[in-house]
Amino acid sequence: MKIYEALLFQFLNPKAWIVALTVVTVFFPNEEHFIKATLFVSLSAPLICFFSVITWAGFGSSIRVFISNEKIKKFIEVLMALLLVVTAIFMLI
Repeated sequence: MKIYEALLFQFLNPKAWIVALTVVTVFFPNEEHFIKATLFVSLSAPLICFFSVITWAGFGSSIRVFISNEKIKKFIEVLMALLLVVTAIFMLI
């Protein structure tokens, strides 16, 4: 994937749009000056994202050690898929 393809992919990524809209509606300080609030959100978001991505990647790497059995791996994949569907349904309701 080339850099412009990755940028276009992120621009069209619906999850990124939902995260951006959620951050702005929930965490954007109303009482502050617009420039200060924008700088606050713009500078704090990468820091928060960095630590959450590190946590996510670390969990993914560490759980691989415990899931060596193929049946257990398949069970966890199905369980995670079901939890994702339940979450999506819960969000729609």
